[in-house]
Parts: sequence; structure tokens; C-alpha cells
Amino acid sequence: MNVPNLSTHDKALAINLHPAQYGTFAAIGAGQEVARWFFHGGGATATVARSISAYDMVMSTATYGPAARYVSRQRLQAMLEYEFRLLLTQLDVVRGERSTFFVVANVEVYVYPALDPTSGAVTTADMLKVEPQFRQLKAFLLENQYVEPLNNHSKAYQPIVTREVLAKLQRGDSSWEALAPPRIVQIIRQNKLFGYQSPSERCRRRV
Repeated sequence: MNVPNLSTHDKALAINLHPAQYGTFAAIGAGQEVARWFFHGGGATATVARSISAYDMVMSTATYGPAARYVSRQRLQAMLEYEFRLLLTQLDVVRGERSTFFVVANVEVYVYPALDPTSGAVTTADMLKVEPQFRQLKAFLLENQYVEPLNNHSKAYQPIVTREVLAKLQRGDSSWEALAPPRIVQIIRQNKLFGYQSPSERCRRRV
């Protein structure tokens, strides 16, 4: 069977016509391009509960709370949690039984392959399994390059678990440096990112 070559407009409309998925598009900065396609596609009232762009840094912080960096995993996680909690608070009673709620936090995301430490299997953004009702949305984000797989990567760095490295860094465990690429270590040290403190700075704090 031939699969039609759908335009971005057609894909957005197909998602809008899905009877269950309903949610929020939230943007860091001015990036409302994803939400725009759904509004232009037609039938967005069946899909879009809310669209917000916290363009100003002060307004973004007022809504989602403080973060060390404006565009960061911490801010992205805060956006997802805040917007999803808002959906459940306002809409779960009204339409929770007939809707699958979602939140898309709109930044261009580069996805590094994930290594399963038990099986050794590698999962890329293309291979990532999602629930059936979100397959069209995933395809839309990938095909329009809002989510981009990182294919040119070093296998030596695949076992690195970033949250473990961050935890070591923030509690002053210098072994984090052996778990990150040397250039990244240098940048973190120079710019004192993620709460990094030199050994001398930590000693001064203890005194």
C-alpha cells in the first residue's frame, strides 16, 4: 500500500483530528513555530488546550521558577511539570476520561543515544518507542527537526549517565571529571557551570 507524502500542514491537521490527545505547547524564548502549525492546520481546538511563550526571562522565571540557565534541562523540566500539573488541575475532572494529556516544551532538542547498561542496546530518538496516540506527534517533531538525533557521537561516552555526573559535581566529588569529555570538564571549570566549585572554594566555605 502506498503511503501518501503528507505536508507539514497535513500532518498537523491529522494530529488535530485525533480524538484523544489534548494539551499544551510551551515555548522557551520566542519559539512558537510548532504551535503555529497546529493553529494553521485547522481543528486546533480539538488538540490545543493552551499555548504560551515566556519570551521575557523575568516572566519565564515568574511562571516556572528560577533556574541556573534560561535554556537548560532544569528549566525544561520545570516547564513540563508546571504545564502538565496545570492541565490535570483544570481539565482532569472535565475531560480526563476521554483525553490523553500532553505537554510539548518547545526548544530545539538534540538527542544523544541512550545506552541500556543491562542489555547494551542503544536507543536513538528515531527508535524511541512512544504510546500509539503520540506516534504522529513524535514523527512531526522529528521530520520538522524540532527534535534532532545526534548521530555523529563517540561510543566511549555512551555509558555516561548525566544525572550521576551532575550529582557528583554538585556534592564536590572530583571523580565526576573522569566521567565527562575533557573539553566539557574544561568548560564547566572555567565558567563554573552547574554549581561547580574549585577545591579551594569548597575549603573556604567549610572554614
